[in-house]
Parts: sequence; structure tokens; C-alpha cells
Amino acid sequence: MNTPPPPYYYATRSPPQSGPYYQHRQYHGGETTPLLGTSQAKPSGHDGTSWKTLIFLVVLVVLFMVQTLGYIPTMVDDISASEKREIHWQWQRERYDHRIEVARRKAQLAKLEQERWEASRNFEEQRKAYEQEREQWEHDRQEERKRWANEKQQWERERQEEERHRKEVERRRQGVHWNGPWKNRGCDGYGVQSYSANLLDIPGDLNWREVCEDMPIQIEGRWYDKPDKCEAHDHQHVWATWFVDTNESQCMTYWDRMEDKGCTPGRSGMRRFEARLMNLHNGDNWDKMCNTSPATIRGVHYDRPTICEDKNGRTGIFDYPDGRCW
Repeated sequence: MNTPPPPYYYATRSPPQSGPYYQHRQYHGGETTPLLGTSQAKPSGHDGTSWKTLIFLVVLVVLFMVQTLGYIPTMVDDISASEKREIHWQWQRERYDHRIEVARRKAQLAKLEQERWEASRNFEEQRKAYEQEREQWEHDRQEERKRWANEKQQWERERQEEERHRKEVERRRQGVHWNGPWKNRGCDGYGVQSYSANLLDIPGDLNWREVCEDMPIQIEGRWYDKPDKCEAHDHQHVWATWFVDTNESQCMTYWDRMEDKGCTPGRSGMRRFEARLMNLHNGDNWDKMCNTSPATIRGVHYDRPTICEDKNGRTGIFDYPDGRCW
């Protein structure tokens, strides 16, 4: 029987320094190293439980879908699975029919749109044809109006000619006739030449003024139905005057250089210009020539002067609008 060693045996005995046990249990820490380690192993995941849960959920979803589609009856169903399948297929047919109906409606809308477009195009063509026809009709109507107006003018000229001829024959039968006409000396206005003639052999039982005012005459190749003025000393001395528009240069007056006289006295917004009247001749009616002679001042046309005065020659006064004169 082995006797255990005394207690002081372990206190005085040093531990072995070599051997397999020592090498396996060798202590590598120091005085500051804790005896218990700080890192702990993480528990391993339960992979088997997760997969089982996922498979269980998938099975539930499949069963729900199959039950919904009517392939598997349930305890609370009041219709059979075959009826559910029939309802399901009926829904499928209705959805198919609905798609067919939608496609048919789209085709109808496309056809209507095509017909509407063709109708619009036909309407546009008809509108253009109508516009062309209306323009042609308007053109023909204008041409017809022109022809009618020309015919009316021609008829009026013929009527006047016949009337003049009738009067001439009637006056000749009574012995009334013109002695003349002749061109008077001087001009009676801008571009106006006066002519005169004596009316002879007026019967004593006729009114000389009525005969004079109804007696036609031909001057420079143009007929005039009546004079512009009839005058008489007595029943046997009657004469008439005509004022005839002419292009003769002797009756065409013009203005000398326009002089700016400043703002018009007593008239706000007006500037005064003055100029002498040129190309006057002896015998001209200078007052009428002045009051009928046109002018253009700074682009503004005037048919006549504002005032005509006789100062240092026949002078025309024009008031020109000027915003600087206030």
C-alpha cells in the first residue's frame, strides 16, 4: 500500500520543466494576463430550422393558391371543386372575350378615325372647289358689272349725243346758234383756260337765260351741255363763258422758294411759310391762280395756300403743322 506524501512535499518540490505534459500545458502569459480569456465562441446558427420554416411557408402559399383556384375543396366551401374550376374557366373566357372586345373597339375607333380623316380631306377638297367656284362666280359677276357699266356709259353718251343733236336741230330751226367759241386772254385758275361765245338769233318769245343755259357747244373737240356762266346786255347781246381744264403750260403756275417765317402768330402748333407765285401772265386772274395752285412743304401736300396776299408780288402763305410751336 502506497502512503501519500506529506503536505510539504508539493510545497518544496519544483514542477517538472520538460516533458510532453509540460509542453502541452505551458503557460505563455504574464502577470498582467487574465486567467480567463475575453473572447467567447459565437453560437452556431440553426440552419436546419430556417430551411424548414421557408419550406413550410412555400407549401402554405401553394395550398392557398390551389384552394383559391378551386382544385382543392375546403371545409367552409359551399360549392364543389369542379364548380370552382368551371367558374375559373368562365372567368378566363370572359377575360379573353373582353380582350377580343377591346381589340374590336380599337379597330372600330381606328376605322372611324380613318373615315373622319377621309371625310375631312373630302370636305377640304370640296371647300377648295367651292372657293374656286365662288371666286370664278365673283369674277364673272364683276366682269358682267363692268360690261353693264360700259354699256350704260355708252348708252348715256349716245343719249346725250342724241339730246344735243335734237337741241341743235331745234335751235337751228329757230335760228339760235353760237358765234365762237374763242379762247379768252389769260387763265382763270391753275390749269384752267376760259372760253367765250356769243349766242345769236334768239327768238323774242324765248327767255335768253333758259336758251343760253340749255345750249350745247363743242370746245377743243369736247362737248359741253351748258356754259358755266351766261351774261347779257340785252336780249340781242348774250354771251357765255366756259372754264375748261387744260394742260397748257401758260396756265401752270408754280411757287418760288419757300421761306420759313417762324411760328404762326396767334396759332399754336403751326409754322408759317411764304413763297411768291411764278409764271403769271397779263390777263390772268391772279387771285384764282393763287388760290388754286398746289404746293408740297416737307412732304405735306397742299391743294391751295392758307392765305393769298399781294405784297412784293403775288404771295402765298402756308401754315405748316409743327409741334415745336406752342
